[in-house]
Amino acid sequence: MNVYDETCAVCGRSLKPTSDTENGHRGVHASHIHSVSTGGPDTVTNGVVLCILHHWAFDNGWLAIDDDYTILVKDE
Repeated sequence: MNVYDETCAVCGRSLKPTSDTENGHRGVHASHIHSVSTGGPDTVTNGVVLCILHHWAFDNGWLAIDDDYTILVKDE
């Protein structure tokens, strides 16, 4: 989270938690690019910070990140 200054890598929104944040939930999430459960490393270079919308899109295959960290958008 600190590497990205708690800012979404896709849209640039910074959604840092505040005293007004409902239930203390952050508006951005840290996510692995390559899942640790399928052999991806648990390292900073395998991580990205995404807002809730882009995290959902990433998890559902609408967004991807290639080996040079370019964000790819599904063409449909």
